[in-house]
Amino acid sequence: MTGIEVLVSTMNRDDLTFIEKMKISTNAIVVNQNGTDSVRMSRINDNELKFVCSNEKGLSRSRNLALKHSKSEICVLADDDVEYVNDYSDIILQAYNEHENADIIVFQVERTGCNRTKKFRDQLSWENYITSLKISSVEITFKRDRIIENGIKFNELMGAGSEFYLGEENIFLYDSLKKGLKVLYLPIKIASVDCSQSSWFEGYTKEYFNSLGAAYYNMSKSFYSILLLQFALRKYKLYKDEMSFFAAYREMVRGVRKYKKLNKIK
Repeated sequence: MTGIEVLVSTMNRDDLTFIEKMKISTNAIVVNQNGTDSVRMSRINDNELKFVCSNEKGLSRSRNLALKHSKSEICVLADDDVEYVNDYSDIILQAYNEHENADIIVFQVERTGCNRTKKFRDQLSWENYITSLKISSVEITFKRDRIIENGIKFNELMGAGSEFYLGEENIFLYDSLKKGLKVLYLPIKIASVDCSQSSWFEGYTKEYFNSLGAAYYNMSKSFYSILLLQFALRKYKLYKDEMSFFAAYREMVRGVRKYKKLNKIK
């Protein structure tokens, strides 16, 4: 297995100095949503860098555009606040060589600069519809051809900067599992992410639960109501000071209705 490309999503960048801070040592595609439309090639540390400026908005649109421009065997999802370990490319390539039947491999990306720490599992595991709910986008790598040949894309109504601002990576993984792709989690760190400046989580608001409801609907149109209920019950201790159980469930249902209305789904 050869060839890694890091797919970086960012906004309003005037230069590429942040790439060095990310410690990217492989080829990369940077999608810069800055209101313009252009593509230029560059090189950093002997690696090919494609800098794509886009007048579109939304994280999922950025991910899809990066995937469209990609050409390497293995793609690595990234935001501009990720910093990779020195040997991340060797770790990823070795993982795919050792687990040839894996289509998607999920690694550990440590969170820094905030109190939203994440406790990672310490055992290798093949992911399913339940365990995949705990995966964040910057932990995801995948075989490019397997994603493209199965027509899997990020839902452009979901994700930061979109109508519903979360859940795009979970929908991506659900769609992959539905297509029969194999998702493997490995307890190996490949990067850290600075979430001190992250603005996507602003508390358990109506907008949060609306987005969550829309995300669960996209994960399973048959069993989304069960997913809504389990979240409302399982996470009650976290949101109880901001919203009641019934209000949280009601807002998730409203999110489903709003999504269906936008897509003219009865």
